[in-house]
Order: sequence, then structure tokens, then C-alpha cells
Amino acid sequence: MERPKIAVVDPNTLAVMGLRQMLQNVMPIMTVEAFGSFDDLLMHDPERFVHYFVAQSVVLEHRPFFLDRRHKTCLLYTSPSPRDGATS
Repeated sequence: MERPKIAVVDPNTLAVMGLRQMLQNVMPIMTVEAFGSFDDLLMHDPERFVHYFVAQSVVLEHRPFFLDRRHKTCLLYTSPSPRDGATS
């Protein structure tokens, strides 16, 4: 039996590598595949994934695709550093 698959889609290579490693550690039964762009995901049969972890920018650019799959899409976004809005 084939292992369930998760797709991580984010143009930030370091973020993808880190999240992929964390997901594999937490859910060793899953296969985690990483993609740097939505086009890369499309070339690898996106319907075979049980979940998508996707950067906010990618979701916004390809909203119809992810709206149709909202029950299995996890939005990844970066929050500003606490120092970004602070004044000295």
C-alpha cells in the first residue's frame, strides 16, 4: 500500500526544507514532497496529495485551485518580527 502524501509549496527553499523535515518527523507514515512553485506542483499530479501546505502568496495567485481543495489546504504565512513594528 502506498503511503499518504503531503505537498509543501513555497518559493522559500529554506522554509520548504525545514517544514518538510518537521512534517516527516511528526508524521513518519507520510511522504512529504516539496515544490518551489505552483507549476512544479502541477507537473506532479497534485490530486494524489492528501494535504497541501502552501505559502500565502501561492494560494493568492492560484486561489480557484486551492478554494476547491480548501478542506485539505494549510496556509503558510510569515508574521512580522515583533521588532518590525516597534519604535525605539
